[in-house]
Amino acid sequence: MIEIENEGVTLYTKGEFDFDKNMLSQIFENNYNVLKPNKYTNVTQFSPQEIQNVSGLQIIYDAIQSKLNLDVNGYNFSKLWLVETNNENVDVSQLPYVPHIDYFRFLKVMVYVDDVTEIDGPFTARPTKSAYFESLRMSLSKNHKKKKENMIDQFNSDEFIMYKAPAGSVLVFDTNCPHMAGKVEVGGHRRVFRFDFEKIEWQRDRGLGTRSIKKLLSFFR
Repeated sequence: MIEIENEGVTLYTKGEFDFDKNMLSQIFENNYNVLKPNKYTNVTQFSPQEIQNVSGLQIIYDAIQSKLNLDVNGYNFSKLWLVETNNENVDVSQLPYVPHIDYFRFLKVMVYVDDVTEIDGPFTARPTKSAYFESLRMSLSKNHKKKKENMIDQFNSDEFIMYKAPAGSVLVFDTNCPHMAGKVEVGGHRRVFRFDFEKIEWQRDRGLGTRSIKKLLSFFR
């Protein structure tokens, strides 16, 4: 089992995964333009059941499980996002472009479809033991974004790492790790497959509520 929780974020650029850049690009293009309603205009979402019917997506998922063994270590697959990001007008003083943690905790596995350089808005994070901010996360109110309760301002900017990497790289991070989105500059472009995993104990009710039960049942269908 690859250790993925110690410092909250790990980047694999070669050796652990054998993803081919052209294969990833083709799979992305074949599935990104599927007409699926989503509140984000640059995102196409797939459920665990849906990717079982798409061979390319299943291949990527199987490779992730083969290397990380997430299923046998208590992680439940929640959803897959195909995300394409280009230059646009954004306020870099606001979320998600400032350091923060998430209200709902996930382990996110991002597969880089393209080379990600500084102008492509690389994911940025401050490696931190994921348990460190769990108490803060659980104290967040439902109105946390407006109140900026989940913003993290205790670290210096030079403690944050921009995770630039070639296509085919895999980034694994716990959303309890302080992180922020990178701004895509003019001429930049970024495509990623983002697989979200969660644990039952991360649920905000800390128990097997209706949402958790539905999630568990979905894996046996």
